[in-house]
Amino acid sequence: MVKEHVMINIIPGQEQTFEQKMVKGSALLLAADGAIGVELLRGLEQPSTFVLMIEWDTIDSHTAFTATPEFDAFRELVGPLFGAKPEMQHFSVV
Repeated sequence: MVKEHVMINIIPGQEQTFEQKMVKGSALLLAADGAIGVELLRGLEQPSTFVLMIEWDTIDSHTAFTATPEFDAFRELVGPLFGAKPEMQHFSVV
């Protein structure tokens, strides 16, 4: 299993809109082949900062998803709310 952590900074004032759009965004992610789970966290000290955590069966599943129309739909849905390019890292359980 691979855990993808994505640090997302949202344009200040757009946090509620982002959270609302992530309901549909999370459904798009969960429908992807190899997606196991999705969780969205919001910063307490910096409320415009979110962490999107996605569990994948393999990193190849994540890579394949990025080449799908569903990934494009996800980016079109929430991408305009990004204040900066998200930072992504993949982790494995030890």
